[in-house]
Amino acid sequence: VNALLVRDILGSAGHSYSIHSANAAGGTKVTLPFVTNNFNNTYATRFTVANTGTTTACISVQYAFVDGRPSVTDSPTGQGGCTNGYAIPVTGQVAFAPTTVDGALAMLASTAGAMMAAPITASSGTITVGADAYYTNGNRGLASYDGFVVGDSAANSDLGTTILIPIAIKEDGYFSQILLSNPNNTAANATINYLDQNTGQHYTVN
Repeated sequence: VNALLVRDILGSAGHSYSIHSANAAGGTKVTLPFVTNNFNNTYATRFTVANTGTTTACISVQYAFVDGRPSVTDSPTGQGGCTNGYAIPVTGQVAFAPTTVDGALAMLASTAGAMMAAPITASSGTITVGADAYYTNGNRGLASYDGFVVGDSAANSDLGTTILIPIAIKEDGYFSQILLSNPNNTAANATINYLDQNTGQHYTVN
């Protein structure tokens, strides 16, 4: 079986949705390319980490700032079954958000007002992650994505050197946002090649 979680929110501009079909197997490292903690007093993200394994998962969250400041890591000590990190029991989950609303754990205070990427590492067990992005300025809007598994081989990793984005829009009030992040230990150089479906013309950005 498979499952799809759909949330619907109605705003002045119509409906927006959060849709999740997370990786059931998960991995020991999952990365989120877009995390915000009330960025520009407008954008926020809530992400939920679930244990997909058969033992307690001990997780640490690294916040890598887009503005270039040194990253910070949230990894407490003393939780049951874990030397370091948050303990997530089998079939359990833990959520992180700008505030503790709805039982979430608050992101580190040093992330307030920031836009970040967030690699999440399990020192034991395996995990899967889902993220929901929303407004904090009074507007009602919702978007979502599932975390990307960082595997040790192409067969068990969501990462790649060539990625196809099937649709990118910038017309009639609609737009697409492309977010790139590099969870590896070496620098990456990326090039985006846009193909105009009407004219066949290519536009390259690097």
